Amino acid sequence: MPISNDQAQINNIRTLATYVMEKLYESEFVSHFIVKEESLLKSTWKGDTATMNADQFTAECKEQIHLFAANNASKLYSDSRNFNYPISPEQQAWLDNELLPQLITAGIAKWALIYPEEFIAQLSVNQLLEEENSQSVNIRFFSSETEAIEWLHQ
Repeated sequence: MPISNDQAQINNIRTLATYVMEKLYESEFVSHFIVKEESLLKSTWKGDTATMNADQFTAECKEQIHLFAANNASKLYSDSRNFNYPISPEQQAWLDNELLPQLITAGIAKWALIYPEEFIAQLSVNQLLEEENSQSVNIRFFSSETEAIEWLHQ
């Protein structure tokens, strides 16, 4: 029995588990991997983010930018399901004024985020999109990895 076009498309959808990922960095809060064949940096935030302080959050974000640029990535995939850190308005401004321009300079084409499960963290991440510089970056939110990877492939 021939495979329908819909089934063929479903079969072509890949998850990150099908790629070779090289771990670049790991802390108690986040792990970063590079998927060279996709020019993609994958960041997986951990539940311990609830215990982060502002300096630790800033340091982790700076490390993410460093790894993105150093590995010539063009796509960023942030698995934020376990992200539990409430981003303050001051930190949101810092992300908009410092982090996003650095991502733009580094050549970001797309940024896929998996929504945090924790409500306050969801609000913090949503507010980031309302900042001025976030409008210059192609950022999309997803509830599943499959949807995010499909969009990153487009």
